[in-house]
Amino acid sequence: MKSKKLISLILTVVTVLSVFSFSVSAKTRSGDFGNGVKWELDNNGTLTVSGTGETPVSERYFLTDDEAWRTYYFAVNEAATSIVVSEGITKISDNFFSMCKRATSVTLPESLVEIGSGAFNGCYDLDYVHIPKGVTKIAPDAFRGLENITIDEANPVYTTDEQGAIYNKDKTILYSAPCAVFAKDFVIPSTVTTIGEAAFYDSSSKSITIPESVTKIEDYAFSGIGVSTLHIPKSVTYLGVGALIGSHYMQSITIDSDNPMFTADENAVFDE
Repeated sequence: MKSKKLISLILTVVTVLSVFSFSVSAKTRSGDFGNGVKWELDNNGTLTVSGTGETPVSERYFLTDDEAWRTYYFAVNEAATSIVVSEGITKISDNFFSMCKRATSVTLPESLVEIGSGAFNGCYDLDYVHIPKGVTKIAPDAFRGLENITIDEANPVYTTDEQGAIYNKDKTILYSAPCAVFAKDFVIPSTVTTIGEAAFYDSSSKSITIPESVTKIEDYAFSGIGVSTLHIPKSVTYLGVGALIGSHYMQSITIDSDNPMFTADENAVFDE
C-alpha cells in the first residue's frame, strides 16, 4: 500500500513539474524590444506583436549586437505559423517578419499606417493578407511573392485586383505586383499610366504585358525580372533610373518603332 502511494505521489509530482516546465517554456518565448513593442510566441506557433508605435529595425538580423532582436529572431525563425499584430502598432518596419517562413496567416490591426520594405519577404506560405483601411504607405517589396492580397474598400490610398497587384484608388498607378514573383503571365491593366518604383522587382513572371496607356516607368520598375523579352510601347515617354535593368534571363528589350523618345539596340536603350 505504501509502495502504491509512493508511486502515485511520484507521478503527481512529475505531472506538476511537466506542466510547470511547459508553462515556463511557453512564457520564455517572449521578449520586449524596449521601445514600447513586445512579442510572444505561444506553443501553437502563434506570434503576437503588441504595444504601441513602430516595430524595431535591424538590417543585420541575427548578426546584430542587439540582444533583444537576436532573441526574437532565433525564437520565431521558421517557428511562427501564424502572425497577429495587435491594435496600437502603427508601423511594421523593414524585414520585421521576413524570417517567418512557415507562417500561413497574418492579422493586421486598424491602427496600422505603414508597412516597410521586405516586411513579409520570404513568407511564401501566407495564404493571404488583408490590408486595413488605415494603411497609407506600403513599400513596393513588402509582400514579395504573395498572390492573394485584399484591401479594405474604405482605404483612401490603395486598391487591388484579382491578380493581387497594388494600385492607387483609380488604378492609374501600379505600385507593386508581389504576385508577379510566381505568376506565369502578368497583364498590366489598361487603366495604368504609371508603373511605380521597383513595382516588378525580382519578378519571375514568364511574361509581362505593358499596355499603350502607360507613359511613365519609375526607377528600377523592372529591375531583376525573369522575363526573356520586354516590349515598351510607343506611349512611354519617361524611363526612371535603372527602370529596365533586367537579369541574366533577359534576352531582349524592344521599343515600339513609333516611340518618340526612345529606341533600343542590343538591349541598350537610348534617347532619340
